[in-house]
Amino acid sequence: MGLPPVLTLLLLPLGSALLLNLTLMPVWLALLGTDLPLFETGLYYLALVGFGTLPGWMRHRRAAMLRATEPSDAQCDALSRKVITERLTAEVDRARAMRRPMAALVIHLPQLEMADEQFGPVLLHTLLARVCQTIRESCRHHDLLGRHQPTLFWLLLPDTGEAGALIVRDRVMRALNREVFAETGAIQARIHACYLHPGETTTHFEQRLLTAGLKLMEPSP
Repeated sequence: MGLPPVLTLLLLPLGSALLLNLTLMPVWLALLGTDLPLFETGLYYLALVGFGTLPGWMRHRRAAMLRATEPSDAQCDALSRKVITERLTAEVDRARAMRRPMAALVIHLPQLEMADEQFGPVLLHTLLARVCQTIRESCRHHDLLGRHQPTLFWLLLPDTGEAGALIVRDRVMRALNREVFAETGAIQARIHACYLHPGETTTHFEQRLLTAGLKLMEPSP
């Protein structure tokens, strides 16, 4: 009785296996031909299917929890959009409480979209890895890099004023331009620096970052 549902669960994805087992339940019961009452045999079969799905369900649930709590972006070594937004709030609160300056770089990399569409995920993954590594090597270890959109990154710069942010901006841009790929050429970056104004709220500062990102993603005239 347990062989058909177990084999199905081993060979097929969880959802498809469960649907197939329930759909073919009358067929399996008819082929078994046991002396037990049909109702009792059906309960045994459903119990087997239910217990057989538990390992797969637990595996999917664990994977979903890991994805929900994973701080990094799914494709690269940068913080996810949710985490970088949360860290922005924390850093703005910290800067206000300690009366320290803060800046952020909005980095748009238009070649990421072209790499994905024209050359596929392998080049995109390689390009993302090189971009994240290059940006991290061009700033301090406690600066926060996050991927806010597929082609847009935020680099949060705590304890950094206008002059320091411009220095980091130029350093990052020069470092990215030195990275050359045969398929796409040198990495092109459009970077805008934003500075936290005295008394500015987190919501307003985040809105300015979003507006700067939208302007950077506009096609060049």
